[in-house]
Amino acid sequence: MRKRQVLIRTGVVVGGMAVLMNKEMRQKIKQTVEQMFHQSISELEAIKENIHHIRRNVEEMADDIQFMMDKIKELKENTPYVMEWIEELKHSFFNRPQK
Repeated sequence: MRKRQVLIRTGVVVGGMAVLMNKEMRQKIKQTVEQMFHQSISELEAIKENIHHIRRNVEEMADDIQFMMDKIKELKENTPYVMEWIEELKHSFFNRPQK
């Protein structure tokens, strides 16, 4: 088993060396690696941009939620006063002496 692995690895090294000896093949490998590198960079930039958009949207949603929470708090604070005011209006309109 060990001898077989050594033979396989040796074959891979010899095959790799033979391929690299061919100038045209080296150029193709170089071009492929460069393309992969540039494509990876482009994909990373796109991911980074998407993360930026998501972060901005989450911040906007958090601001909107905070605004709504503040309005709800205002309503809770003002509702008793408004109800009292409505009751006063109701009494003043319906309890007036009629002519």
